[in-house]
Amino acid sequence: MAVTLKEVAQQAQISVPAASLILNGKGDIYSKDTNERVQQAARTLGYRPNLAARAARSGKFNAVGLLMSDHPAYSRLSVKLLQSVMAKLSDKEMHLTMSQMTDAQFTDSKFLPRMLRQHMVDGMLINYTHHFPEHLSDFIHQLKLPAIWINARLDHDSVYPDEFHAGRLAAQYLLELGHRKIHYLEFEGSVHYSRTDRREGYTHAMMEAGLTPMHVTLPTQFPDQVDLDPMSCDTLSHVTNWLKANRDQITAVQTHSPWEARVLLYAAAKCGLDVPSELSVVTNGNESFNFMGIAMSSTVLPLTDMGQVAVEMLMKKIATPQKRIRAKVLESTMVPAQTTHAI
Repeated sequence: MAVTLKEVAQQAQISVPAASLILNGKGDIYSKDTNERVQQAARTLGYRPNLAARAARSGKFNAVGLLMSDHPAYSRLSVKLLQSVMAKLSDKEMHLTMSQMTDAQFTDSKFLPRMLRQHMVDGMLINYTHHFPEHLSDFIHQLKLPAIWINARLDHDSVYPDEFHAGRLAAQYLLELGHRKIHYLEFEGSVHYSRTDRREGYTHAMMEAGLTPMHVTLPTQFPDQVDLDPMSCDTLSHVTNWLKANRDQITAVQTHSPWEARVLLYAAAKCGLDVPSELSVVTNGNESFNFMGIAMSSTVLPLTDMGQVAVEMLMKKIATPQKRIRAKVLESTMVPAQTTHAI
């Protein structure tokens, strides 16, 4: 049987209201000895507060829900981002609960409000980056659900990276190294806004430098960039053939993502091209990474900032659910490493 607050108060020889205040961190009006006596009684008896009852009385759960699509390609979640969210919530003495939802559930006028009650959360962070149902953001706003989107390019109630800036930053870095024959490589498939924005950022930097953008899109049987060995797929053949045909016209390649960069490193090795002395490679990714023992030069997404900003925005949204908050757009940083070389 669960230990009650009354039993703790009796053990500590203090009133129930006083014990309640002390156990809820509001016992400053009582002496240090009294506070310790109550805390010791709670530990001895194994008292655990009834958080559900407390939430029912206050209407607050001190919890946030993280909602994701049941399609893994639409809700990729970086460990760094998750750690940032959890750390920020911990600072606010709140916890996180995670759920996956189908598209039908995301647009169910009965299901979404029920999520708040069933999961005992005060608001939601939505990590559903693309391919989400049309008008879903407006639907959530109409229901007055406290929700902030992560990594989705929306005008309001969202925090996301400036992918145009990331693409431009990577190209500018290669230009500063003296490269002029810079190609942009991407694979078919992804429809996340980063696909067009990174390419346009590259294009803008090249044109600003008076150069012609050179962009190539190659086919892949893994449009969602599944984490498979590049050596085992036909994609490697496409990249190798393209590199062989254009090797005299290329000194550097900027790739849309680490997936293309990994395949490109294999292809360069097959073509006998040394990275970085003969071919510089820069990519855009969640964070700096190593591949085949080589540290990749890359723009790095502001994942820590994104998690912290998302939580801060959600706190404001919980306070005023009906008010839209202008989206926060964050910039990536360029991290030079072993795959780039000045010419």
